[in-house]
Amino acid sequence: MENNDIVLVGNPNTGKTSFYNTLTHSFEHIGNWHGVTVDKKEKKIKIKNDSYNVIDLPGVYSLTAFSFEEKVTIEYLYKNKNIKIFNISDSNNIARNLYLTLQLIEAGKTPTLFLNFFDEAEKKGLQIDINKLSNILGLCVYKIKANNKSSVKNAVKNALNDKLKKPFSLPYLEKLPLEKLRTVLEDKLSQIDLPWQFTCLKALENDETILEMLKLSEKEQKELENFIGEKDYISTISELRYSYIDKILSSCVSVKNEFVYGKYKIDKLLLNKFFAIPFFVCILALIFFITFSS
Repeated sequence: MENNDIVLVGNPNTGKTSFYNTLTHSFEHIGNWHGVTVDKKEKKIKIKNDSYNVIDLPGVYSLTAFSFEEKVTIEYLYKNKNIKIFNISDSNNIARNLYLTLQLIEAGKTPTLFLNFFDEAEKKGLQIDINKLSNILGLCVYKIKANNKSSVKNAVKNALNDKLKKPFSLPYLEKLPLEKLRTVLEDKLSQIDLPWQFTCLKALENDETILEMLKLSEKEQKELENFIGEKDYISTISELRYSYIDKILSSCVSVKNEFVYGKYKIDKLLLNKFFAIPFFVCILALIFFITFSS
């Protein structure tokens, strides 16, 4: 595949389709629920004198498929090489969104990370140091407003001009028996064009897509089952990823002030210890007046 494909990947509800619409001048349906995008959408655009094919893939939380639309995204990422991956993330839920980012790195991808809704996050007092985040992950990171034309275009132009960094090795992989499993699956690993560490990692998670690609014989399947035994590698790997995410965020994310969802500026007046009761009495009086005078 040519190197002019821009692929949008991210969790559901991160503004990925808004980003696609803004970048390609499209009017694809946007909804705040899982499954709005159930198949990939494509549109060609021109930036300066270069043509690009922008592809919006269905939203996924991880590289493990639990639905048809997730399988569409995962199989596309596995089969296609030399593509520019724009990982659209929600700044308000950065920990959950980075879970997918880590798996893209595990799979040998070098995504560019776009942090959407950063203005909302900053209003809540959440400060994200994108330079630190970029240096830790080894990825280019940009703040965007997905429905703002200038914000998206400037970020995309910068992303296309920047040289892609090389993601750093992920230290938690060393805590897993990937080398030992490599000897069990050695004959099959060369048949899949994915990093062997990632393939072994997904095999430990009993990932259906990877197991289908491996095409294990009954004997090899039995060897894998014996290797895993009674261990719950799915939970173990998930905990290792989230522990690493916590470590990352502790160094590049800070909260400047305590934010309470649903709290408004008028609350300072209405909930004041001196004015709250008079306001309450006035509101009751107004209700009685409207009720009985009408």
